[in-house]
Amino acid sequence: MPNECDGMELEDLVDSEDLELLIREAERRGLSLTEMAKYGLQQELASRTMPKSMKGTIQAFRRR
Repeated sequence: MPNECDGMELEDLVDSEDLELLIREAERRGLSLTEMAKYGLQQELASRTMPKSMKGTIQAFRRR
């Protein structure tokens, strides 16, 4: 099965407004465009896969 992502550029994957925002943020942080995209993807994956803490108070288990 061929890899369809080979040869795709970042400009082909995002629209022009998002690309401009990405370029400005990369310049502000002193990173290249690809490094900034990689950083953003890593942050998104980390936030989505981080375990969530339980809500409410934790109570001890009691035997009957």
